[in-house]
Amino acid sequence: MVPTADLIAKHLALAVGQDRKPLLSDAQVTERAQAIEEEITLTGFPLVLTPWTSVMTTGAYPYPAYKIDDPRYNLDKIGPGDPGQFAINGPAISCGDLIKLGRACLNRQLFLPDRWPKALRDQFLDQQSHLDAVEELCWYTRWRGVRNVLTKVRLISGSDKDVDQGFTSCLVPIFAEIKNRRRESVGVADGWHTSRGTPYGFDDLLGKFPNARTGGALHVACISTHLEPDQAVRTQAEAFLAQHPEIDAIIIWSAHSRDGRENVAMYGAPQIRSQLEILMAPPEREDIQRWFVVRHLGRNSVEGRVLLPSEIADWARHQ
Repeated sequence: MVPTADLIAKHLALAVGQDRKPLLSDAQVTERAQAIEEEITLTGFPLVLTPWTSVMTTGAYPYPAYKIDDPRYNLDKIGPGDPGQFAINGPAISCGDLIKLGRACLNRQLFLPDRWPKALRDQFLDQQSHLDAVEELCWYTRWRGVRNVLTKVRLISGSDKDVDQGFTSCLVPIFAEIKNRRRESVGVADGWHTSRGTPYGFDDLLGKFPNARTGGALHVACISTHLEPDQAVRTQAEAFLAQHPEIDAIIIWSAHSRDGRENVAMYGAPQIRSQLEILMAPPEREDIQRWFVVRHLGRNSVEGRVLLPSEIADWARHQ
């Protein structure tokens, strides 16, 4: 049974920012709740509202979330000594972020009003790729003046690879490949950049963009992550771009930065970065103020595994 817009609105209204003020206005709550109900009814996605509870010494704080059945992110299924592929839980990681779902549903209606593209809809309905589809839809409002939207665009004749989006932003044509690096969330437990690997992986961007530009289009990789980029990531991104001139820029959008603010990093030639800075919209309040506490198991970060029972007491003493 699809939750009603009224029930969805009650859950959306739970969210407060770091300043303890409502994350969304009353109008935003109503608009997103209606969009979620419409899109869930249309697609058949099994929406189960399950608020995420952030437990702190000052109390328990609910955040609007919903269930995702992805065993890779289920801490209850990880035993002592298991690697724990993604050993951290939280909204937009192990479960859905209802606020982001609302933005994604509104963006589907605004930028793809005629229909759900089949590939995107299939991705949205798949439990393991659902959050990637949500992130892909959310990227549309990170640009100014988006029009002429295309999805899953094949730019190289005879190739079996495509890019996620084609659109114009303020009359500038852009082809964008969206990557949602959920796996990096484990770095919160194992060390800030442990999960990124060395070197940082950009190889999944290859084979999608041609060397030729159509109509002066920009070729951009847009990466969403849960960790802010550091100097090592910058060095590797710039080296990758130097080796692959078919890609004009890499944009890394970090949802959780150590100073509590949204962190956006752009890599590419100076003139490209200057152009992108003009085209990109500023972060919204919900991006900057979004707040919740994630949960993870005790881990042996050196070996990349969950602690054995004999190790837990010593680990707890050092927390």
